[in-house]
Amino acid sequence: MIQDGYSSELINRVLESKEFSENNNIEIEAQKTWNKLSEKYTGDELIFRFKNKLYSKGFTQDEINNVLDKLK
Repeated sequence: MIQDGYSSELINRVLESKEFSENNNIEIEAQKTWNKLSEKYTGDELIFRFKNKLYSKGFTQDEINNVLDKLK
C-alpha cells in the first residue's frame, strides 16, 4: 500500500481500527476442509487428514481440537 502512495499513518490507523477474529477464520476453514475431506474419508482417517490439513495452514493443536469438537 505504501508503494501505491498511501501514507504509513493512514495504513496504521485503518489496521488499528479493524478487529481481526482468528476464531472465525479457523471455523470457516475447518468447515470447508471437513466438507471436502468427509466426501472421501471416514473415521480415524478423516480426523487424521483433517488435523494434518489444518496444521499445514498454521493453526494450533488446541484450535483444531476445539473446532473438531464442534464439528462432531
